[in-house]
Amino acid sequence: MTEPLPHAYIFLSADGMFLALSVTADGSNLPKEVQWKPRQAVPMTPSSLAAHVSNPHIVMTNLIMRGYHLVRLSADIVPLPAPHRSST
Repeated sequence: MTEPLPHAYIFLSADGMFLALSVTADGSNLPKEVQWKPRQAVPMTPSSLAAHVSNPHIVMTNLIMRGYHLVRLSADIVPLPAPHRSST
């Protein structure tokens, strides 16, 4: 008899900026500074994870080694420096 596949549990941050995958169903191992909303559970296989992340093999490694993986969904906004003199 084969054992069932472990699951990865997918969470979205309350502000929509981060996606988190965890091996715990309640997300108790995710950063506490962020409010996480549970989304779904998927089998922990590359093909299942590929629907949610761009590099499922890295995600699987992080899930196995750390128990979670974080993905930033929003772009980093880098402010341009203020001009040091005015143009003429």
